[in-house]
Amino acid sequence: MTDDRYHGWRNLATWQVVNWIDSDGSYSAADGEATQELADRIRADHVEAAGERLPEAGVLQDLLAASLESVDWLAVAERVRATEA
Repeated sequence: MTDDRYHGWRNLATWQVVNWIDSDGSYSAADGEATQELADRIRADHVEAAGERLPEAGVLQDLLAASLESVDWLAVAERVRATEA
């Protein structure tokens, strides 16, 4: 059995998102915001930003979309909450 984890995270894409958010501190949970709601907000922000940067359909947008789909957004949100404490 192989361990497909990347530096303790589900995959490279998740690790990269966590590193960027850790570096810039761009997210925090709103008052009363559930962890899943935070995960959904972070995901939506990233998907929207990707669409703004690559508006044309093509291989690059397909690759970016696949990468964003592989991110463990709940784990990202849990990390944000953990760093707030």
